[in-house]
Amino acid sequence: MLNLIGIVIGAIVLAVFAAFLLVSHADFAIVKRLDVVAFAQLFLVGVLTISLPLVITKRLDDKKDEKDFLLGECSELETLAKLINDSIFENKATGFCQVKFGVLNSKFRRCRQICANYRGHKSLVSTKELSREIDAVHDAINKYWRYVTGVDGIKSDEQPIALSFLRRQEIRYQKVLGTLRQLRVKLIRL
Repeated sequence: MLNLIGIVIGAIVLAVFAAFLLVSHADFAIVKRLDVVAFAQLFLVGVLTISLPLVITKRLDDKKDEKDFLLGECSELETLAKLINDSIFENKATGFCQVKFGVLNSKFRRCRQICANYRGHKSLVSTKELSREIDAVHDAINKYWRYVTGVDGIKSDEQPIALSFLRRQEIRYQKVLGTLRQLRVKLIRL
C-alpha cells in the first residue's frame, strides 16, 4: 500500500514539475497556451496508467506465491501426520525402540516447526479467521504429540501398544487432519 501511495505522490510531483518546465522554457505557441494543471493531469494519467497495473499485478503475484507456499506446507503437515500414524500402527505389536521413538519425535518436531513458520507470513496470516485456523492446527498437533509421547503414551521400551491407546490416538490424528482441511479451505478462499 505504501508503494502505491509513493508512486501516486511521485507522479503528481513529477507531473507538476514537468508542466512548469515545459510551459516556462518552451518557445512553441501551442505549449504556451497549455494550462499547467491540464498538462499535469495528462502526465499524471499517463504515469498512473503505466505504474498502477504493474504494482497491483506484483502485489497479487506475491500473495499468490505466499498462498501456494502455505498450501504446500499444509500438504507437508498432512503427510507427516500420516507418517506418524502409520508408524504407530506398524509398530503396535513390537513397540518402539529408542531409534524409532526418536524418529517419531523428529516428525512431531517438524510438524511443530511448520506451524511456527505459518506465523511468519504476516500478509496472509493477518486475517483473524485464518489466524484462528492456524492456532487450531497448532493446538491439534500439540495435543496429538503430548498424547502420543506423553505420560500415558508410547515409550521407547519395545512394549506392544495397547488397542485402547491406538483408538484414542486415532481420534487425535483425525482431529489434526480435520483442522488441516479447514485451514486448506480458508487458504484456497483467499
